[in-house]
Amino acid sequence: METKTQYKVLQGRSLKVPLILVKFDGQYSYWGWMSKKWICDPSVNKRYWLDAHFLPVTESDVKYIIKNGLLPTWIIDV
Repeated sequence: METKTQYKVLQGRSLKVPLILVKFDGQYSYWGWMSKKWICDPSVNKRYWLDAHFLPVTESDVKYIIKNGLLPTWIIDV
């Protein structure tokens, strides 16, 4: 059974600054802003699963966030 990739953003103090970008495709990964690649880290789920501030986003949203370093206006305005 294949897992559909899910993306989420953990928002910080400012909606324009995504602190943590998470991908789940059977394993948890986060976007490394310095390395510019996905970093597999199974403990992401354990560290942040209680946080109610995760916002589900689409793959196209993730591409925008990575390219521009901020949340798209269509997410901020929600």
